[in-house]
Amino acid sequence: MERGGGVGPLASSLLLTLGTALLLQALLLADLVLMAVGAILGLGVALVAFRRVTPEGTLSARAGLGAGVIVRLLLSGAYFGSEAFLPLAFQELRGQTPAAAGLALSAGALTWVAGSLLQARWDRRHHGRRSRAVAGGAAVLLLGTVAIAVTALVEAVPGWCAIAGWAIGGLGMGIAFNASTTDTMEQAPDGQQGQVSSALQLAQTLATAVIAGVGGAIVASAAGAAESLHSAIATVFAVTAALAALALALSGRLRPAAGRSDTVRANAAR
Repeated sequence: MERGGGVGPLASSLLLTLGTALLLQALLLADLVLMAVGAILGLGVALVAFRRVTPEGTLSARAGLGAGVIVRLLLSGAYFGSEAFLPLAFQELRGQTPAAAGLALSAGALTWVAGSLLQARWDRRHHGRRSRAVAGGAAVLLLGTVAIAVTALVEAVPGWCAIAGWAIGGLGMGIAFNASTTDTMEQAPDGQQGQVSSALQLAQTLATAVIAGVGGAIVASAAGAAESLHSAIATVFAVTAALAALALALSGRLRPAAGRSDTVRANAAR
């Protein structure tokens, strides 16, 4: 997994942490020039380090392992990013109680389990066609994200719709997450299953942290004004919806094209 240059996995991991921290800290700066410089520098360091600790072709979403890691990153950013800001949106914009927001989160967790079970049944019947399950799950996750965004931002929509909306999102996540993970791990070269699993987990953790950090910076910029907070929450949900849409678009790349599979596996094993 680690590639050239004499920099070990530990050093690359530290650089990834440093770059991510610099990026997120820069977004909180009031000076726009310093913000831009810090964000670009942090992003550059993070991308270089991320490339070194993930399978070759990850940043370009190359068909196979690379696309599998990116799809995990996108799905995690969409789901956990939306989930992180759902309570804030419903308490501050719709006046809902913490219990009501918690009920929506619980609904998403329960339907994630249901989605996992549905995907397992699909996999037994349609082995080798997991990209369809990922595409369908990502589409359902996108629908759920849009549903909670509309409920949070449009007062005419009853607040209880958030529970149904996030139940839909959790169902899609359960289907897409499990299908993409299984398909990616199945392609891991012999002896590298642990490295591929680590790359998937890294992508999930990184996406969750970055979306939470970026979203937090967007919300912080609202400075407590109701209209500004409304726009900030809308921006956050627009970002998470875009991530779900990208996961849907890349779902077809989870497997290399016929005839290229052996070549891709051989290259990954080097």
